[in-house]
Formats: sequence, structure tokens, C-alpha cells
Amino acid sequence: MDFQLVFEKVISSFEKEKLQYGLIGGFALGVMGILRSTMDIDILLLVDDLDKADRILTGCMYTCVHRSPNLSQYASVLKPLGSIDILHAAKTISKEMLSRVERFRVFDTYMIPVLSPEDIIGLKVQAIVNDARREATDIGDMRLLLDYQRLRKRPVDWELLDEYFSLFNKHALLAELKRDFS
Repeated sequence: MDFQLVFEKVISSFEKEKLQYGLIGGFALGVMGILRSTMDIDILLLVDDLDKADRILTGCMYTCVHRSPNLSQYASVLKPLGSIDILHAAKTISKEMLSRVERFRVFDTYMIPVLSPEDIIGLKVQAIVNDARREATDIGDMRLLLDYQRLRKRPVDWELLDEYFSLFNKHALLAELKRDFS
């Protein structure tokens, strides 16, 4: 996947159309300086902007290969464009995540919104619950994000994390992370 090309074609269009979104997943970690390989782009997008995003993506040679109430997956037959997964921000909790994005410079050209480390961790807790095979990778990412906060000398919002971990009854995992990072 040619990430720079995807930003030139897709993400710049999201910005022009003023879509409310934030990067999540492996590419978001990379933007923060956390080295992690990834093969796609993952986005949290305001559900009200789905139709606009669909027009942009289909105009950029993507096809929607899956859509559910919570997720849309797009792929292109053009290998450099790869695939894009879109989580739909429909509930209050996910809409609030979009209100806390921080902008990062990418490819010296784009200022793109990325969810906060705590919000990405919240989505990773949900991912573990939805697919236990992801647990090792996602817990590793959580630890990298908490270490990122420590290196930036930014306090971790443990209260927000408690909300996320409580939603999925993952209190023991949160206690372990608190022990290691607070």
C-alpha cells in the first residue's frame, strides 16, 4: 500500500469535504512515532459523513466490500491504494472520541486528525472482546501507547480508560496496566 498516494487521493478529499474523522490503528500509532507495521488505514468516521466518504472512496477506485451498522470496509483493485476500514461513530461515546482528536503532520504536507492514545486504547479493548485472537497484539499496542504518553510527559486519563475497560468487564487488564504505567 502506498500510504502517501492514499493520503493524496483520499485523506486530502476527506479534509476538503470537512468530514469528521480520526485515524486509529497501526498507521495512527506510526504517526505518533510508535513503530508498528500495518497493511491498511483504519478510520473512525462520524456516521453522518458515511455517504460523503463513500462517494470519495468510490471516486478514488475503491469498492465497499463489507458494510454493517458499525463498520465499512473498502478495497481497491489497484494494489497501491490497498484497503481502508471505517468504524462508524454513531454512539455518543465514539462521537466524543472524535471531539478529542489531535492533529499530526504526515508526509510534510497533511495535518491529519488522530484519536487520543486513551481513545485508541478504548477501541483496542473492544477489538479484544470482539476477536480474542487479537489480544496479544492489541495489549502490546496499549502498552506502547501508555509508554508514548509517559515519554511525552502527558498524564494518562485513567478515568476515561476505566470507562472503556468497565464497558467490556476488563478490570483485571486495566489494573495490570495501571500497575505498570502509573
